[in-house]
Amino acid sequence: MKISEKLFPILLGLSALFVAIIAATFSVLGIGMLFSGAPMSSMLMAASLEFGKLTATTFLYRFWKTTTWFLKTYLALAIIVLMLITSTGIFGWLTAAYQASAIKYEVTQQQVSILAEQKNRLLVDAETSKKRTESLSNIRAEQENRFSDALKNPTLVRNPTQLRQVQEQNLQTMKDSDASIAETQKKYDSIIAAASEIDAKINEIKLDTTKTKDMITFKFIADAVGVDMNVAVKWFIVTIITVFDPLAICLILSYNVATYTRKEESDPVIKTPATIDTTEEVKIPKEAEKLISKFVEAIDTVSAKSTNVPTSVATKSASDKKLHPSEYYSSPTR
Repeated sequence: MKISEKLFPILLGLSALFVAIIAATFSVLGIGMLFSGAPMSSMLMAASLEFGKLTATTFLYRFWKTTTWFLKTYLALAIIVLMLITSTGIFGWLTAAYQASAIKYEVTQQQVSILAEQKNRLLVDAETSKKRTESLSNIRAEQENRFSDALKNPTLVRNPTQLRQVQEQNLQTMKDSDASIAETQKKYDSIIAAASEIDAKINEIKLDTTKTKDMITFKFIADAVGVDMNVAVKWFIVTIITVFDPLAICLILSYNVATYTRKEESDPVIKTPATIDTTEEVKIPKEAEKLISKFVEAIDTVSAKSTNVPTSVATKSASDKKLHPSEYYSSPTR
């Protein structure tokens, strides 16, 4: 037998055991989370059911022909129900793991939304300040134009007192306008700085969110498929549990097929006397035939003397029958 033929059943058994143990572990933990009022008791119950399921699977395969129909039916139904229970436990465990990451992801997204709203309000204020600054700048330019026009006015030029009053008024107005422009510009700059700080916080939160690679992956899949992320995760988990525990049961059956069938084939077949073909003619060497013929004649002679039958008669009867020497040896009447 090749080495691969010897190692493959071992590999198959280890694979079946590994998948069954992992499926049972997830199921036991999931059932413990579902019944949080008595987690240890429910986990022990689930563990015993998992072990019984694997044992029942092996029993049904090996003793299917000799088991009563009632026991076969019950065990088959019990295995199917236990597979559904295991799948439910796995679904609960994976869903809880997803919810833990999903809640954290939702909190960070809410923080990003709040910061984004704050930034939008600041940008609105910044736009208002910018427009006010532009308006004050226009007014300041008009004041400068009026002041220039006043200096060119011949009437004011001839009246120094009035010219000085107009100059003082225009200078004070322009000074107030400059102060308003500076204040508005300062407010605008502070708003832009606050918006930049919010951008930095948003980027930091997004970088922290990238550490939860599961949520990023699920979000990408959901966006690619065009469905909600929770729906995508639900169907992904359903796909996992569809093949998880059934695969463990199929591997257990495959291991039994590989080992139990091989054992039956390797057992030697011992023929009983009932299986020996007695219809074949036994071939006896010629020398043995002569010895057997002499032995049979001697027996016939002794038998004839003991029954007062002449030897010639006994010999004649033996020769008349023309039996094969092996028939004299195996005949129950001789």
